[in-house]
Amino acid sequence: MKNFLFILSVVFCLKAHAEYNKLIKALISVGVDQVDVPKKVKGPSLEVKFSGQFPNSCYKYKEAKLITNKARHFELQVLAEMSSGMCLMVLTPFSGSVVIDGLKPGRHTLSWLESESAKTRQKRQFLVLK
Repeated sequence: MKNFLFILSVVFCLKAHAEYNKLIKALISVGVDQVDVPKKVKGPSLEVKFSGQFPNSCYKYKEAKLITNKARHFELQVLAEMSSGMCLMVLTPFSGSVVIDGLKPGRHTLSWLESESAKTRQKRQFLVLK
């Protein structure tokens, strides 16, 4: 009887694991609440720190990318993995940073998706000193 229960529990665990692996996972672009961009930068590189909150526990921070749209305009794109299934309905904080290298002296612009509205973009300019 003990062997039967053990085998039954192993089969149940394997089936649950297989079902978990079938969960749909999608990589999506998410907005951020706060981005730290100084007004003036010394040197050719800048570390940009950001933070935000996911609406539930099904989101997991994956990575951040910098997209160069124009010569002096950068777009911060934050990517998260979202999985289907049961999720805790709790705000889940995340944070990260990216480094912009090779900055030349002059005015530059960084834009990002704001978390309050998926359609709103924020922009901030910064000056790279010689």
